[in-house]
Amino acid sequence: MKKGKSRAPEMRDEYDLSKGARGAYVGKIKPADTNLRNVKVKVTMYLDGDILEFFKERAAKPNAKAYQIQINDVLRQFIESSSWENFEYSRLINNQDFINAVAERMRQIEAGR
Repeated sequence: MKKGKSRAPEMRDEYDLSKGARGAYVGKIKPADTNLRNVKVKVTMYLDGDILEFFKERAAKPNAKAYQIQINDVLRQFIESSSWENFEYSRLINNQDFINAVAERMRQIEAGR
C-alpha cells in the first residue's frame, strides 16, 4: 500500500445487531422532508442557449440566487399563477405584436390562394 493513502476497513462476515431496535427511526423523519415541494430531483434537460444565458447573467449579480434556483422559481410561479391554457391565450390575445404577426400571416395565406 502507498504511503498517505488509507483503505476502507474490510467488511466483516457478521455484525451484531442484537441491540438494534426495530422502528428506531419511525417518526424521526418529518412529513415536510418527504413533501415533493421540499425534495430536489436531479434532471437532465435541454434549454435554449439564450434562456440559460439570461438566468446565468442574473445569477452573476451580487447576492443573486443560483441560476437553477431562479429557473425553479419561475416554473413554480407559472404553475401557481395560472393554468397552461389560460396563460397562453390571455397573454397572446392581448399582445399587439402577436396580433400583427397573425394578421400578416393571414395576408400571406390569402395571397397564396
